[in-house]
Amino acid sequence: MNHPTWDTKHAQILTEMWPNYSASYIANHLNKTFGTHYTRNAVIGKAGRMKLEKPKHERIGVLRPLKQTRRDKPARVKAPKRFVMVKPDVPDYRPPRIVVPEEAWNPLPDTVPINIVQLNRKTCRWPVDTDGDTEQMFCGAPCSSTYCKSHARLGKSPYALSKSDFLRNMRRYL
Repeated sequence: MNHPTWDTKHAQILTEMWPNYSASYIANHLNKTFGTHYTRNAVIGKAGRMKLEKPKHERIGVLRPLKQTRRDKPARVKAPKRFVMVKPDVPDYRPPRIVVPEEAWNPLPDTVPINIVQLNRKTCRWPVDTDGDTEQMFCGAPCSSTYCKSHARLGKSPYALSKSDFLRNMRRYL
């Protein structure tokens, strides 16, 4: 970066003009008079290095009257809504509780119950009741999901809703 050097004559004119003129005016005057390329910031920088201070001027102007304080207005009250939604009195509908018959907990005829250690991804995990055993036993029939087909039918409620039916029913209450 090419910094212009300050001649003593330039610095002397800066010292004379500094109290009365702006930095941009001084830079333009020096550039026109001496053919230099001083910028406003260069003038400010040189004045700072020379420790020149601008005289403090009293503000001359018209005093403005103080702004009037706002009157305290009462809070705005929102207009009531035109329509008020009233929820219809709908009795709580609960589907009848399905009681799984006692036979559902008995082992299937062609299977041998297994304990929890023998369970894996390909065996039915339906808990079965074996008389006299203190250990919890499971169906153990071969299957491709959590329960074999027989136990999957028992575990699924005939009142279970699909996702779309559930959402359709929920829209009534929202």
